[in-house]
Amino acid sequence: MKTSIMIFLIISVGILIYSNSLGNDFIWDDTGFIIKNDYIKDLRLYQTYFISKEPLAQGGLSEENYRPFLPLSLAIDYYFWKLNPLGYHLTNLLFHILNALALFGLIYIITRSRYIAFLASIFFLTHPIQTESVCWISGRADVLFLFFYIISFALYILYVQRKNLIFYLASLPIFLCAILSKEMAASLPLALILYDIFYAKKEKLSAKILRYFPYFLILELYILLRFAVIGKLAQCTYWGDSFYRTFLTMARGLVEYIRLLLFPVNLCADYLRYPVSSSIREPGVILSLSIIIFIVFFVILIAKKMRHISFSVFFFFVTLAPALNIIPIKIIIAERFLYLPSIGYCFCIAILIVYLADRLRRSKMLRALCFLFAGVLVCVYSHLTMARNLEWADEIQFWKRNVAIYPDNERAHYNLAVAFISRENELEKAFEEAKKAIELAPNYSYPRTITASYYIQNGKLDEAIEELKYAIKIDPDFLHAYTFLGGLYAFRGDYDAAYKEYAKALARNRDFLEASVSIAALYEMKDETNRSIKEYEKIVQAKPVSHYRSHYAAAYLRLGDLYASVGEKEKAMEAWDKVSNDFKDQIWFSEIASYLTGNKSLEELLYDTDIWQPEFKIVAYYHVAFKNEIDGDIDGARTYYLRASSIVTKAPNQVKQLAVRRLMELDEKIKP
Repeated sequence: MKTSIMIFLIISVGILIYSNSLGNDFIWDDTGFIIKNDYIKDLRLYQTYFISKEPLAQGGLSEENYRPFLPLSLAIDYYFWKLNPLGYHLTNLLFHILNALALFGLIYIITRSRYIAFLASIFFLTHPIQTESVCWISGRADVLFLFFYIISFALYILYVQRKNLIFYLASLPIFLCAILSKEMAASLPLALILYDIFYAKKEKLSAKILRYFPYFLILELYILLRFAVIGKLAQCTYWGDSFYRTFLTMARGLVEYIRLLLFPVNLCADYLRYPVSSSIREPGVILSLSIIIFIVFFVILIAKKMRHISFSVFFFFVTLAPALNIIPIKIIIAERFLYLPSIGYCFCIAILIVYLADRLRRSKMLRALCFLFAGVLVCVYSHLTMARNLEWADEIQFWKRNVAIYPDNERAHYNLAVAFISRENELEKAFEEAKKAIELAPNYSYPRTITASYYIQNGKLDEAIEELKYAIKIDPDFLHAYTFLGGLYAFRGDYDAAYKEYAKALARNRDFLEASVSIAALYEMKDETNRSIKEYEKIVQAKPVSHYRSHYAAAYLRLGDLYASVGEKEKAMEAWDKVSNDFKDQIWFSEIASYLTGNKSLEELLYDTDIWQPEFKIVAYYHVAFKNEIDGDIDGARTYYLRASSIVTKAPNQVKQLAVRRLMELDEKIKP
């Protein structure tokens, strides 16, 4: 088989098996990394990606990692695709195919066997364990860092083989790109040492140390940058509060990783409740340590006769090291951590198949059976991958699958509850999932916002208030619970109590703009229009705080409404124009403002809102109704106020409350 045919097959198979993932939606952390991440919506902010932690993602997701190339990559996607997930999925798939091609080149320069290189790369390409890194847009960090990792590794090998300094000098900055994409790249210096142990010619130790030193220097530079930007190296304390318990747990986790590669069934994106071990006497720990020790000794014994296999196995262990909680991270195991180490597994299987085929070359039938097995394995992997792709299609399918595999995962139940509300407007189903989450983890605050919403919908306001108070009690930094509770008090007409809750949130975080906007809206609900205008003007005059541009856009939008309501139409148009022109990155508010200023038709706006989240649909319908009202179309106003007030959300929505109020006022006006 010609090399060109092999490359064509790799590209074709990659496109074929992941084609059914291109229509998938944003999932899970994609909201924080993309949808609500204001930094990626303006490429001119690229410098901040390297000097600040906030551009990585909106909310707490930015606190744990330093990966400046990730928001840079997503910002480029946003520039071309805005919030169309298709483009982001295409980029992930492109990098995955490029990684398979790069792997083909890497293994070829190690083994000088096109067949081993082809089989290893096609196994890597099709293995279902890769679906999390490829189908999950936030998995971009994996496909991105591996691209640089493989190229840097290959250039180093070419330098060792050919002694051409250009290869070495090119390898170093590419390694820097890899580690600025994801921390898993930290294993590269060890992988280089591993390669030299198995393949490099004998030379002085001092020469080797001198060769490795720049890579470790880059690693140290990354650590210093990480400390400077996010202020820490570890994400948490050791599991079970001790290194010993973490070691025992990760021994089991390591064997679980091997199991996932050998038998990739019942895959799950969130292993939240993976058990922590506390004693070396546990049967699972004993079995796991025995398996690991056996594998290590076995590959050492065969190292001289089958160095490729020994190298591939040790490559698996070395590249998995950053995910083994040596430096604690908030996850015990995750399938995406296998994206790089799976290369060792795929390499090993490819070697065994080609080795057997070579040994059986006298029998054409047996030799053919070896390659037939490889073909069957690729078909099985491809089938499992295509099936797994569909499980990542949308939030509901995704979290249903997680709940089915791990029913004791409270986070999966909560996220499924949120998906039921945001995707299907099914509060009853959401309530059941939230209850399960609370039963599993009584001190888990987030699900109580769902149960509170359910109680509100069923007229049980006192129960809703108690749920939110308890959520704040167990998690005083849960700022959204304060605004939720404040909104509920405002709904009951207890404006003083509402104000106190908003003030509590601001006392904990002065930059929590949601509370400031809520206070301005509160005065509007109290019919203190002038005071409300002053509050909104105070907000928009300040410099936009990170990740709060949507709130500034909303403030300008509401300010325009208030100006219009008091007859200052020129000021209203100025405020709406501001949103339309200066906040184009806030697509929802920008398009609503374009409608209000006459630059977008009602039909165009309604077409756009079809895919919007419920909270933004409420805002859109409210403003359609508001425009109808100021234009004198009372029937049209009533229709859209009713639409806005009928949408179910997981928290009280002030715009929805305003819609209810305007609807009641209109009904009063048209009474005979």
